[in-house]
Amino acid sequence: MKNLSDKEIHEAVLAAGKKAKIAGLCEKCDQIVGWFFLEQKVFRRIIGRGERWTQRICIFRVDKRKSFCKLCNFLYSIWPGEEEDNDEEYFTLAWSTARNLFGFGSAYSNTILFYLVAGEHVNIPMSDSHNTVFGFSNADAYKDGVAIRSLSVQADLSLVREWIRLCNDNHDNSNFNCLPKDGISLQGFTVIDCEDGQNILVPGTASMKYITLSYVWGAETAEGPDQFGKLPSSLPNLIEDVIKVVIALGYRYLWIDRYCVPQDDSSDTKSHLIKNMDKIYSKSTLTIIATTAKCPSEGLPGVSKPRIIEQQFLQINSVHLVQWVSNIKHEIDNSVWNTRGWTYQEALLSRRRLVFTENQCYFQCDAGGNRSGKGGGRMESIDYDVTKERNIHERFRIPMIFIARPKDYPDREIEFFSIMVSEYTNRQLSKDSDVLPAFLGILGMFTSECSIFHGHIYGVPIFEFSLESIFQSIDELLPVDTTATLIMAITWDFDLDIRALEDFTTKTLPSRRRSLPSWTWCDWTHASPSFHSIRWKQEILGQGYITKDIDIVHDQKFSLEFENSAMLPWPCDADLADLAQKIMLMGNVRYIHIFGPFMHLPIPISSNPERDRKVCGPYVTGGSVTYWLSRLARDRGTNVTDNGEYVFKAWVYALGKNPGFNYPVDSKRVAYMMLLDETSDLNTFERIDVCSFGVELEWEEEEWREKSLEDLGKMLGWEWKAFKLA
Repeated sequence: MKNLSDKEIHEAVLAAGKKAKIAGLCEKCDQIVGWFFLEQKVFRRIIGRGERWTQRICIFRVDKRKSFCKLCNFLYSIWPGEEEDNDEEYFTLAWSTARNLFGFGSAYSNTILFYLVAGEHVNIPMSDSHNTVFGFSNADAYKDGVAIRSLSVQADLSLVREWIRLCNDNHDNSNFNCLPKDGISLQGFTVIDCEDGQNILVPGTASMKYITLSYVWGAETAEGPDQFGKLPSSLPNLIEDVIKVVIALGYRYLWIDRYCVPQDDSSDTKSHLIKNMDKIYSKSTLTIIATTAKCPSEGLPGVSKPRIIEQQFLQINSVHLVQWVSNIKHEIDNSVWNTRGWTYQEALLSRRRLVFTENQCYFQCDAGGNRSGKGGGRMESIDYDVTKERNIHERFRIPMIFIARPKDYPDREIEFFSIMVSEYTNRQLSKDSDVLPAFLGILGMFTSECSIFHGHIYGVPIFEFSLESIFQSIDELLPVDTTATLIMAITWDFDLDIRALEDFTTKTLPSRRRSLPSWTWCDWTHASPSFHSIRWKQEILGQGYITKDIDIVHDQKFSLEFENSAMLPWPCDADLADLAQKIMLMGNVRYIHIFGPFMHLPIPISSNPERDRKVCGPYVTGGSVTYWLSRLARDRGTNVTDNGEYVFKAWVYALGKNPGFNYPVDSKRVAYMMLLDETSDLNTFERIDVCSFGVELEWEEEEWREKSLEDLGKMLGWEWKAFKLA
């Protein structure tokens, strides 16, 4: 079929508009209304041109709305205006295909959708916060399987049942993680039997299919089950609604922590269940997520609480245009549920989630994160054949909101762990003591699903790596000195945007909870999470291999001291799986004993984050780093020396080649340090921060290889010292 030229497209649009005979339009809209009446075969001849994946229809001035024009009113009601936070005087109406907008595969290539975008270009709208896409509500008009759904004040639970059925039918093999491979077997595990309104606790069995709930507990006091396990006759609105949903979806059993976990803090069963949250959520058939309720007394939108629908419609003759409420990610990200610490692991541990927002339901199964390319995200506001295959694209606007399980991305486990810790530390906890318990489920997931993850010490990961997994260029498989594994674990880093530090206030600096050791990320909090994330730097693991010279990592000695004063050496050739098991059996670690390079680091007082080099004794770095450290010293009340400097005590944990890209100085070697704060106990220190400095020794590579550890220590002011890290 011959493709259409620009002139032919224009003529086809005018002819379609004239044939439709639409009255009550302004002059501009009268010229473009034909776009909504073009036959599918005409659109196919336009799409066939190849370059026409997006096309401008018309440009509108933001201040030129014609109030009498029904099409104007529809378009301007969708355009977010001032909320878009831009200075554009115009917005553009354009069209594209479902494939181009969402990343759908060939089954949806020819489905036409329209969108508004700021300015006079036709860029695809990338924002999730505004619903600027619209399309046809009747799939019969364009038979490629995609149509925009009109939302109701009540949730369409029959549609949700269909989503679950399709997942059951299509995602039941080993390529997917949507369904648990076996049932749960956990001492003290109970579920609520919801059949016929019984609402009574019964022991959980491996054959049960049960639903879990993720919600905000709130400040309300929970009335627990009676001595026979019967729930109170009057339940909070949220719980009542969730029970209704469970029954409507065809299930019988429900797990809710406020009833299924003993609330006595001294209960061994409570502690046991909290440690096994990964099993409870990952073995459930579905998790219902209540994003809108600030407390259980608030009902679920679309169940007992009618939804407030702000969706725009336009009926023009036989054509029904509907705004797509596509901002599901924005709704979830900005919900009260998304601020709570406990809810973070509940969503990630689940294999299938049903999310209730103010506007609609969202479903994501674990096929959404699977590399096979099968879809796992469903929204009430879009109607399409979910059995068809499609390709996942980064611009996919039915978003995969919840991050994939780490087993889906082998060789990237440490990256995913860093992401999860960073996201979790942005959440709020009612009690500081919950920071580790509310993350134990994720730690359990890594232990059970990642072969290189052997456990943790107060949330600090015990990962096992080979140099081959870090440096892809080497041919042979070389084991990493396992002391480097411990060093990497405890030298996690706040990824600060130091360039923004001049705008920081004191309260935004990272601070201690002082309930756990200083070397675990669990004991730290920060008031401006947007400026911080936590990361683990794998590059220190192989510095001895890279430099081919002095490897200070290998010469350091470590051991763990437990609360009962028992000691456990951490040898350089440790079997990490065996070591992790011993740590778990021996109890809580109190100190890490270290024998390594110790030094005093002078930091010049900086009044502004200058970008030039700053010399700190035999070390050099950028001015922004010294500004940060002097700010840190000042806020900690550190005394100024007669030389006008702050002096930090520091442990040098690694020495390596200059990483090059974006490093502030051009020194051949870089020293990685942990800044320490002396405690009242002899030779006992707490972690302040980690940083790196260029080494101001301009030796040639041959000289570096000829120098001994003693030579380097004398030049750089190191003292090999035994100390404890608390």
